Amino acid sequence: MGATRGTSTCMLANYESLVKTLDNIAGVDAEKVIKKCTADAKSRAQAWVSAAVCEVYAIKKADVKAALEGKGKGNGQLKIEGNLVESVVLTYKGRVLTPTHFKMKPAQRKPKPYRVSQEVFKGQRKNLPAGVFLASSGGEGSTQIPFQRESSERYPIKSIKTLSVPQMIENEKVQPLIQEKIDEGLSKRLENHVKQMLAKAMA
Repeated sequence: MGATRGTSTCMLANYESLVKTLDNIAGVDAEKVIKKCTADAKSRAQAWVSAAVCEVYAIKKADVKAALEGKGKGNGQLKIEGNLVESVVLTYKGRVLTPTHFKMKPAQRKPKPYRVSQEVFKGQRKNLPAGVFLASSGGEGSTQIPFQRESSERYPIKSIKTLSVPQMIENEKVQPLIQEKIDEGLSKRLENHVKQMLAKAMA
C-alpha cells in the first residue's frame, strides 16, 4: 500500500466573538493579532496534531513528527494553508507504517517459537496472525519487521502493515482532539500577543 492522503479544516473556536472583543480593547490591533495567530497555527500545528494522535494511538510523537516531515521512507508531509478568517486547512500524506511503530513485541527474532504482537490503540495489545515472523528489512543490522508468507511455500512473503499517519489523523476520536489542541494552543498565543501589544501601547 502506498501513501495515503487527507485534509482537515480547523479554526479558532468562537472566532467572530473574539475579533469583536479585540476590536474593543484600546491599543490592540485585531487584524495584526489574527495574523500572528495564523502564523502560530502554521508553525505549531504539527506538534498539536502529533499530541492528539498520541492520545489515541500507541505511537511515539517522534514517529508521528517524522512521518509528517517526510523523513526516511515515509515521504510524509503536512501542509498548513489559509488563515483564521477562512479557517486553517491541514493537508497531510504519508505511507502506511509497520508494527515497529506500535510497541511491537518481540523487537527481534527469537530462537524459540514466538508470537508477534502490536499495540495500535493505547491499551489494546493484539497478536498478529499465526505464522508471522520477524526479519531484517534491509542490510545487516537493520530494523526487523514482521513478514507473512503468501502461501504454504517459503516464498513469496509480504511485510505486515498497519495504518498511515493520515488515517490516524482522520480517526473520529482524534479529530476532536486536534480541534481541542488548536483551540487551547491558539487561545494561549492570542492572549500572549494581546499582552505584548498592550505592554507596547502603555510603554
